[in-house]
Amino acid sequence: MADSKITWKDYASQKDANGMAAKVIDILAERNDIIDDMFVVPGNKEYGLQTTQQATDPTVTIRGVNEGATGTKGTFKQLKVEAALFTALGLVDKELVNAAEDKAGFRANVNRPYIGAMGKKLAYQLFKGSKADDAQAFNGLETFYSSTSKEDFGDYVLTADGTGTDNRSIWLIDWGEDSCCAFYPKNTEVGLQHKDYGEELIKLDDGSYWPAYRDLWEWRAGIAVRNYKKVIRIANIDASALSAAGQTSDTSADLLNLMIEAIETIPDLSPRARFYTGRKVKTAFVKKAINKTNAFLTMEEMANKRVSPAFLGVPIRLCEVLDADEDLVS
Repeated sequence: MADSKITWKDYASQKDANGMAAKVIDILAERNDIIDDMFVVPGNKEYGLQTTQQATDPTVTIRGVNEGATGTKGTFKQLKVEAALFTALGLVDKELVNAAEDKAGFRANVNRPYIGAMGKKLAYQLFKGSKADDAQAFNGLETFYSSTSKEDFGDYVLTADGTGTDNRSIWLIDWGEDSCCAFYPKNTEVGLQHKDYGEELIKLDDGSYWPAYRDLWEWRAGIAVRNYKKVIRIANIDASALSAAGQTSDTSADLLNLMIEAIETIPDLSPRARFYTGRKVKTAFVKKAINKTNAFLTMEEMANKRVSPAFLGVPIRLCEVLDADEDLVS
């Protein structure tokens, strides 16, 4: 069932009875919904996760009477992925805190930009992270689904035939422990960790000291694609053409057919599946839903009063880190 998945917010709400931890996850995820959706498992390595991934299927023969069988076993390979340590440090002047009636609430609000920046950084890494660019990072989904011809993963990269360097992508991820999941390293605590260092004297560049309250936020997280068949990337969506979405002369990419292909490509799609895209592409979906009669593209009023589209029952979720221009994927 869809509501049986374990997410970061589930862990946070179990850990903190006053709800603060869950509230912090809301701040992290407010513009990058993937953080709110990820299926989370514990890692089995100090800074990562190691598991076995099936590489090829076994062969099956049809045996006749008095004949032998020549079938072979499938092959497997080791999957090793690492987590990254995301850190944010918040400072607020002692006088402001002491003047506040709700000191803890005031400090949480002041730290909000730091927490939000951490969520944006994590969401960016999930899609676009690259150890080749930053040794302290982890490889995001784009590292694996980078070409239509790449071994294994290439069959799960669809193209919307855009050209140039202003393209966008839609991701379909079917979350699950054995498909695609987030993880935290062995012997570490799950989710966002907060340490209150209290009042300290902070030395400034000019040699003077500033009395302030210091808060440290840390989050150890990574992503593992245990079954590459459970993730689809629809690449090369021409961003400039999306402005015509929903109009009579709609020249934008045929997203609906591409999304049907994505859904049908993933075997046994589960209720945990989600589409992820940036605001520009998501806005195009909204226009198509309003301006066209389409039985498969629906609009739902969510509990937080935000209008959210869904396609063939699969929610379309917003990730603003996907609003950046992408080069052509081939």
